[in-house]
Order: sequence, then C-alpha cells, then structure tokens
Amino acid sequence: LAEELLATIETEKRDSPGDALRVQALRLELQESQASATSDPARQGELLQEVVEAMERFVRTNEGTAAAADLAERLLELYRRFGERVAALLTNEETASAGEKLRGPAEKMFERAIESLKAEREKLDELGNRQDADGPDLELERRTMLADYNLARAYYFHGQLLQDGFSRTNRLKNALTVLSDFQLTFPD
Repeated sequence: LAEELLATIETEKRDSPGDALRVQALRLELQESQASATSDPARQGELLQEVVEAMERFVRTNEGTAAAADLAERLLELYRRFGERVAALLTNEETASAGEKLRGPAEKMFERAIESLKAEREKLDELGNRQDADGPDLELERRTMLADYNLARAYYFHGQLLQDGFSRTNRLKNALTVLSDFQLTFPD
C-alpha cells in the first residue's frame, strides 16, 4: 500500500523537484521500516546497512534540501538504534554470534553518530553564545539538552561494543564526562 501511494505521488508530482526528493526520502524510510521488521537479526543488520548506505548517498547528493536535512536527522537516530541493537544482541547468548557479525558495522555507525552529534553540539554552542542572556531561547536549550543526552548514549553504547579495553574505557569515560556536564548545565 505504501509503495502504491509513493508511486501515485511520483506520477502526480513529476514537475516538482522538492516533492520528487521527498518521495525518494520516504521510499528510503519505508525500506528502513521493512528492514527493521525482519526477524532474523543477521539479515536485519545486513538490510539496515544497505539502507544506511543509501540514505548517506541521498544526503550527500541532495545536500541543502529539506528532504536531505530530514533524512540526515533520521539517519543519526538509525546509527544509534542499530548500534544499540547490536549491543543487545551481544549480551544474549542465543544471539551473540549474530551480534559478532554486526559488531564492525555497528562500531562504524557509532563513530559516525558521535561525529555528527559533536558537530551538532558545536553548532548549538555557537548559537547559544550569540543568544540574548536576558531572553534565552528555550527551543535552543531543548535541542542542546537532547544533543548532550544523545551524545552520552552514543558514547556509552559504543563503549559496550568495543573489545579493546583502553578504547572501551575511554568511550565510557567520555559518556560520564558528557553526563557530568549535562548535570551542571541542566540541573533541574
């Protein structure tokens, strides 16, 4: 049904490049949903990797468009969810072998997520430094809080995947540092 709807939109909105891009993005989101619904953890991981690569290509190719910006945000969440899923697979004896196969791709996804979150955090800090001290921007504060929280989670779950003791400890310390800063910045 979703495929039929997308095909209809493509047919009806051929003249609008923005709509065409949005349909392409929606098709990728549909592929993500279908991959996530796959019950076999190893196959699910493979399908999600394919979706991530396709989404990354779309974002690079269509940089600066609303569809690419929306998909880039979704991609960041997908990186984190995929990594957390692999971490959960590794902790269960029955699924640990499937988790091992996906450990490398999950580590790479976490690294991309962490870099994206750090860049987002720097951008938000710059915006925060330019805001009026007498009238703080509550939406900016909310976005900053979410970026900090998501960065701490990404560090933590990435640390859970790492096998090297030093790297693992370093990531977990990074998570604690972000959470400590979070507590100081947002004490309520």
